[in-house]
Amino acid sequence: MYHGKTTYSHQAVTPVIVSPSKQQVIPLPPAFVQPQEGHQDCELNQNVG
Repeated sequence: MYHGKTTYSHQAVTPVIVSPSKQQVIPLPPAFVQPQEGHQDCELNQNVG
């Protein structure tokens, strides 16, 4: 909850290929973060930010 409201979010890793010598950026398909058995949500949230 945030300020009394329920919020929903999706966690994903969105990889891209970049090079200092190129103007192009190559986006790759996102990988959604899935909860793993035996891990708490708070453990996943530690790596967000």
